[in-house]
This record gives sequence, structure tokens and C-alpha cells, in this order.
Amino acid sequence: AGVPPPPEPVMGVRGVAADNRRERRRLLERLARSVLTTNERQMISAASQLKHKAEECHDCNPQHDLDRAGRLVGTATDGTEASVPIWVEREGRQTAESRIAAAHRSGNLAKFASLLVSLAELFNVPRVDRVHIFEEDTQTVAFNGGALFFNLRYFITEDHAENWEEALCFWTVSFAHELAHFESVVHDRQHGR
Repeated sequence: AGVPPPPEPVMGVRGVAADNRRERRRLLERLARSVLTTNERQMISAASQLKHKAEECHDCNPQHDLDRAGRLVGTATDGTEASVPIWVEREGRQTAESRIAAAHRSGNLAKFASLLVSLAELFNVPRVDRVHIFEEDTQTVAFNGGALFFNLRYFITEDHAENWEEALCFWTVSFAHELAHFESVVHDRQHGR
């Protein structure tokens, strides 16, 4: 006695179920393939402000001036290699490096990297040099610079290493949000689908 198949979709259904999940899967697979790898030693992203509509707010993507400081290498849960480049802000590099060292000693850096590698697996994003950790004194939680960048400082400030449930929820949404920027640079309807 197996599980019965799902019912056929009813025409006129709106929202998530309207595309019968296959379209969602294709979209996620396409977004995952869009994540680029970078082997550069420096990452500079230009600041941008994009206006959606006259009555809406601006998207503001601040400039990031980062240097690669290292790389964590390990094995993902599926047995494949995983590597996560670590970046620090150029201005204030010494302070950022000391915060990275403290996070490494406390185990928080490894926890954050493990969480991001697990999310990469969930979203079928390759786990070698596609998901990056940066340490920057900024309000930026994450950004999409062709590869995906996630701020360790936010993970630590929010005590996500101590509250795994909250961390998992927050970073899953952040990861999906950054993937969605391959569809649209701004926060519009295309980005939200």
C-alpha cells in the first residue's frame, strides 16, 4: 500500500501551486547553475542605487572592498569536497582578521561555514568556491556578486551559533534571497517569484 499520487492541479490556481512545482524546480536549478566561482584575491563591488518606481524606495547595494584572507576546505554531507573562501574588508583589515581568528577559535566560523555548505546542498549550488564568507563591519547581511557572499559578523552578532533554529530559518531565507537576485537585481515582482 504505497502513497497515492498527488491530485492533478486544478486550472485557475494561483500562486506557488499554479506552476505544478516542476516549474519551481526548474527555476531553482537554473538559479543554482547561475552561481559563479571566483578565484580572485580581491573583490570590489560598486555601490548601486536602483529605483523601482517613483513611489517606491531605492535598493541600495553598498560598495564592498574585500581581500581574500583564506579558505575553509572540508567535506559536505554528501561526501563531496566543499570549500568556502573567507574574505575581509580592506579598510580595517587587521581588525577583521582578528575577528575571523576569534570566530575560528570559538568554532563559530566552522559552524557558519557548515550551515552555508548545507544550504548550498539544499539549493543544489556547487560547494566549491561558490559560497563565500566575508567579515565586514557593515549592515550588509549578504550579497550576490556572481558568487554568493554571507557576512560572518552578522551571524556572530545575532548569536546564531547559539540558536541553531533561528540561524537555519534566517540564513535559508537569506540564501534564497541572494539566489533570487540572478532573476532580478532589484526587489521587484520577478525577484519575489
